[in-house]
Amino acid sequence: MIRFFLILSLLLLNFERVWSEEEGLSRQEKNLLRSIERIDKKNEDLGKTIPLEVKKKILEDVHESDEAWQISSGLTFIATTTEGNDVTFIYRANLDISNYSEKEIQDFQDFFFKRTREEGCSQSLARSVIFLLDTTYNYEFIDITNKSFGKKMNINKADCKGIKTKGSPRLFPEAYVEMLLEEYS
Repeated sequence: MIRFFLILSLLLLNFERVWSEEEGLSRQEKNLLRSIERIDKKNEDLGKTIPLEVKKKILEDVHESDEAWQISSGLTFIATTTEGNDVTFIYRANLDISNYSEKEIQDFQDFFFKRTREEGCSQSLARSVIFLLDTTYNYEFIDITNKSFGKKMNINKADCKGIKTKGSPRLFPEAYVEMLLEEYS
C-alpha cells in the first residue's frame, strides 16, 4: 500500500512538472498569478457595491482635468471623453496619415496597444481601478487633417488577465470606497 502511494505521488509530481513546462510558468509564477486573480476578484466585488451613477461621476472627475500633451514628436494626446464606464482617449498624429500604408498604421497601433495594455495592467493602482470601476479605456487616433485612422482599440479587465503586476497587487481600500460613495452620492 505504501509503495502504491509512493508511485502515485511520483507520478503526480512528474505530472505537475510537465504541466508547468507546457505552460512555461514556474510554480511561483502560477501562485503569483492566482494571487493577482484573487485580488482582482475582490476589487471587482467591491466595485459592485458602487452604483453606476457614482462610477460615472468618479470617471468624469478623474479625466476632466486631462489636457493635451505631447507623447512623442509624432503623437499628441488631445482629449478625453467619458460615457458611462467607458473612457475614450483621443490622440493626434502630427502628420498626414494618408502617406502611410495600412500595415504601417497597424504596426504602430499594435506596438502602442501592447505597451499601453502592459503598463496599465501591470501598475497595481491602475489595475485595481480598472477592476473596481469596471472601466473600459478606448483609444482613437486622428491625423493633422482630423481624419480618423486605424482601428479603435480598448483595454478592459479581461485584457489584464495573465499580466503580472509590478510589485504586489493592490486591494483597493474599502474605507476609500466609502469616502467616494459619500462624496459622489
